[in-house]
Amino acid sequence: MTNGSWASGFGYVHSDKKKVRKLAKSLNVGLDKRVFDVEHGASTLMPYIKKYFPKAAVAVIAYEGEAPVNVPKSAKLAGALENAFDKEGKRRNFLLLSTDFSHHGNLELTEKRDGDSLRYLKNPADNSWVTVGCDNAPGIFVLDRLGKKNMESFILYHTNSFEISNEWEHDVTSYFFAYFGQINR
Repeated sequence: MTNGSWASGFGYVHSDKKKVRKLAKSLNVGLDKRVFDVEHGASTLMPYIKKYFPKAAVAVIAYEGEAPVNVPKSAKLAGALENAFDKEGKRRNFLLLSTDFSHHGNLELTEKRDGDSLRYLKNPADNSWVTVGCDNAPGIFVLDRLGKKNMESFILYHTNSFEISNEWEHDVTSYFFAYFGQINR
């Protein structure tokens, strides 16, 4: 974690230092000013956060995320975030996951992996989160735990690197752009 800031074309996005300290303590991790220097998963999203949520402050967490998921470590992360997403917290906070999906496969393998991921993304009440093929398994675990049985999804767009570039058909990364919201019942 860091308590730093990110420059974007719309201004700076600052860390919520109070939330960062609380989460770092809860997770028993230190702060590292350079942890996100090469991690595009956070910096790529900052211009959008600044443009659409100009007053937002962030608490960005970097976790090793390739499968298989470290369930105890992921459960600790979910537990640390639960209070921020209780009934009241959901009005002030949102969870933004940055994850690439199928990595380093050909088109056929990417299609199969994306089908497995899509099963969960279309129906998050299903217990298939473990089949999601991505580089942020702890994030999917947290999403599943925080929204269990009271979440619906909206898949806005799905594509892959080959569709975008028409290059590297044997080393494809796929992307889902989805929104998960609470069902008000």
